[in-house]
Amino acid sequence: MTERERLGAALLGVPAATRTALEMAVVNGLGYREIARRLGESEDHIAGLLREGLLQLRAHVGGQGVAV
Repeated sequence: MTERERLGAALLGVPAATRTALEMAVVNGLGYREIARRLGESEDHIAGLLREGLLQLRAHVGGQGVAV
């Protein structure tokens, strides 16, 4: 399994709202303020989602040679 496939599989294990925020930040390059505006959430909430999402991804793929 490639690094991309492992990361994709790990993303499927992350809650939908967290996955959406991660994708907006990583794929689209959006910052907390813009993600919060688009999702109708506070910047603090988005920061928490991203923090938790990265922790969850690291837990899933951290020992598999995938940089998160």
